[in-house]
Amino acid sequence: MAMLATQRWFPWLCLGLLSLCATGCPSPMASQPVPPPTSQPVPPPLRPAPAPSEVPPHVPDLGDVAQGTYVGDVISDSRGSSKSHVTLTVTRIGSNLVRITSDYARLPTVDVPLTSAMDKIVQAQGNTVFLLDRFQRPARLDVSFLNEVSWAGTKQ
Repeated sequence: MAMLATQRWFPWLCLGLLSLCATGCPSPMASQPVPPPTSQPVPPPLRPAPAPSEVPPHVPDLGDVAQGTYVGDVISDSRGSSKSHVTLTVTRIGSNLVRITSDYARLPTVDVPLTSAMDKIVQAQGNTVFLLDRFQRPARLDVSFLNEVSWAGTKQ
């Protein structure tokens, strides 16, 4: 008889507990905060740009050696006469590449790729002759622009 009584109330007990939990029984997860749902993944934080002191400098090359201000004379010109006290500016614009500008309009602006030959720095190609003797003091530069105008001078 005791067994019969247990079988009658046990299903009702389980049904009562289920209904109690469904109406507000706290779950074990209820004590932990739930983050709000996100519609998009959160990107990682951005790194700040490196400071100029943190950027590694380029490896020194022939352009670094050749760059500078040179003062000299136009020594030969197929379309005109010579001219004294002409300033050339040699600027490194790439790896072993320089740009030559001048304060004299007859001398065009040219870009010259460089290479070394013996103890001199010379043009690697093109029709502008560039010859820098860096071991003379001061360094001596000879340039023949487009095989029309020749200039010779020293580094300042």
